[in-house]
Amino acid sequence: MELTNLQKQAVSMGIVVDTDHLHQVSEPIGEIEDTELFKLIDKMERTLIATRGVGLAAIQIGIPKQIFVMLDPNGGIETVINPEIKKAYWQKVYITEGCLSLPDEKQFAVGRPKKLTVGYMSIRNGKPKEVERTFEEFYATVFAHEFSHLRGKTYIDKEQPV
Repeated sequence: MELTNLQKQAVSMGIVVDTDHLHQVSEPIGEIEDTELFKLIDKMERTLIATRGVGLAAIQIGIPKQIFVMLDPNGGIETVINPEIKKAYWQKVYITEGCLSLPDEKQFAVGRPKKLTVGYMSIRNGKPKEVERTFEEFYATVFAHEFSHLRGKTYIDKEQPV
């Protein structure tokens, strides 16, 4: 298979563009204070910054683990490990989405919950911390998009991602 220029650019930054790989369901992370996990988080954060993305799941760089990084509404980058959606509010928001792993796919509006209450593990001052928070609008969409990757779904799949 011949890669397009956009796909070649994504691959050069470590992004997986194989849709079969993206449909793998990611496994939970066990040991959170593992040195390899901290290296992975660093790589994901650097890749997110280099690509000017808003979120990046580990499966997108070839690692089928339940972890993603995303822009934080308070600034910076939030690490999300073993997430769960505790409540998806019924009202939808339609925000145009694209994906670093699908650079040639058309962007289109996807209906996602306007508000999500979620739980996950994160890293604060080098230590794991349990987090529960609510994301709204754009950040709820980013969380839902990356959460879908962990479930082996992409925004172009016919099933609703969340």
